[in-house]
Amino acid sequence: MRTTISIMIAGVLLVLLFFGINLAASALPAMRIDATQGRIYTLTDASRRIAQSPAEPINLTLYYSERLARGRGQIAIFGQRIRETLQEYARASDGKIVLTIVDPEPFSDEEDAATAAGIEGVTIGEAGEKFYLGLVGVNATNGRELIPFFDMSRERFLEHDISRMIVSLAQARKRSVALVTSLPMEGSFELDPRTQQPRQTAGYRVLEELQDQFEVRSLGQDFEDVPANVDAVWLVHPTALSESAQRALNRYLMNGGRMLAMVDPNCETDPVAARTRQMGGTPKVASQTDLLEKWGVVMKPGVIAADKTYATRIALGGPDAPPLSYVAWPTFVDDAFNTQDAVTGVLTRVTMASPGVLTLRAGVSGIEFEPLIQTSTDAMELSVDAMASPPDPGALLSIFKSGGERLAVAARVSGAFTSAFSDAGPTPEGQEPRPVPPTTAREGAMLIVIADADVAADGLWMQEQRMGGLPIIRKLADNADLIANAIDNLTGSSDLIQVRARREVARPFTLVEEMRKRADEQYLA
Repeated sequence: MRTTISIMIAGVLLVLLFFGINLAASALPAMRIDATQGRIYTLTDASRRIAQSPAEPINLTLYYSERLARGRGQIAIFGQRIRETLQEYARASDGKIVLTIVDPEPFSDEEDAATAAGIEGVTIGEAGEKFYLGLVGVNATNGRELIPFFDMSRERFLEHDISRMIVSLAQARKRSVALVTSLPMEGSFELDPRTQQPRQTAGYRVLEELQDQFEVRSLGQDFEDVPANVDAVWLVHPTALSESAQRALNRYLMNGGRMLAMVDPNCETDPVAARTRQMGGTPKVASQTDLLEKWGVVMKPGVIAADKTYATRIALGGPDAPPLSYVAWPTFVDDAFNTQDAVTGVLTRVTMASPGVLTLRAGVSGIEFEPLIQTSTDAMELSVDAMASPPDPGALLSIFKSGGERLAVAARVSGAFTSAFSDAGPTPEGQEPRPVPPTTAREGAMLIVIADADVAADGLWMQEQRMGGLPIIRKLADNADLIANAIDNLTGSSDLIQVRARREVARPFTLVEEMRKRADEQYLA
């Protein structure tokens, strides 16, 4: 009898305990445990601050064909990660991000809405159904941002891409970039050799593409100040910066500004430099190199980064001539790129023409120098004097001697830059005296330095062909993406720059793949 009563009491206590736990759980906020390697479902502190940054609510709509993804391995895993990552943003935003998830079934109103919004569908399965996995963001002023389809190759940068969308939607205006250059990037006039009349030349294609996304304004090379609303300065081989312009750039950086500096020891696409060479003179090196060195970044004078592993194959002497490895023109692939940085993490191919070598100035402290693009170890510091016109790949190969170490040709530099000027400089007539710039740069100051200006020229990354009278662009390399990524990154918030690559979820079975590869090789043999 006592045993029966004890069992009944224990049962009642278990029931009470069960309901008590459920009541307590319902009274607590939702809690989740991220036990994945690298905590891939946990937002970084920077992304949490970005989620809380919008002044007005932002509406995100994820179009995800969840039914079609079921049972499809990595597609389903990738879709689940996107959905749960977006839910984390919504939770962290304190109501500032409103997330809607739509499964656009075939021939439904939801599918029509997805295609109308610009979401791209991919045919999947034997029935030919369209699979959707894209994101639309809208802010309070009807500003829109779109990811037409989440590319699995960018999985490591998923958090960065979502944070970038939120930052763009949270901004009330188009981001502004100030261009400072001596190159004819906006087009110019040249003498037509046939008619002996001046003719208009086209501007750089990369500049045209950037103008779709940013407000790009040219400052020339002689200006007194960088405009107050500029989000980043883009320096491209300015050879004649006035002192007032140098002081303005120094004030901008010391006050926490950001710059993309493209400097070149041997700018091959500079028309003025080409004429100087023809006359037996020595072309000017970009005048911002002195500024960079004062800030702590050095482009080694008089040398270029030659690379035998990444040498571009070029054909000289007619269509039947065999291609030769031109070590002065490296085409960077694979391990050349910093895969943890959003600027270079998804690049596959970048071609440069006689790039320079970057390093920190000796004795500099408090500055972080992070290479973005590096040569292979089969590289050398080649004297600019060895460059011939026209190029002689065979001659360069004959004198090539590997230095056995990697050379940085692009880098992200941040930290306590030292001011290039210790005084305020002369006061323009009729203006108030300017304050003395800070001795060291304020928080947020950053440089991305590319030791090549030719990388922006059309001929190194694209070919334009005509089809039915319309121009068709054939992309040869990711040069434009490198520049666009750098400017996009620099014009974002400080928190966005901190969002780095994360671990991939959809990892392949590398051991199984290796076994299959060996089996294929044995079978072919």
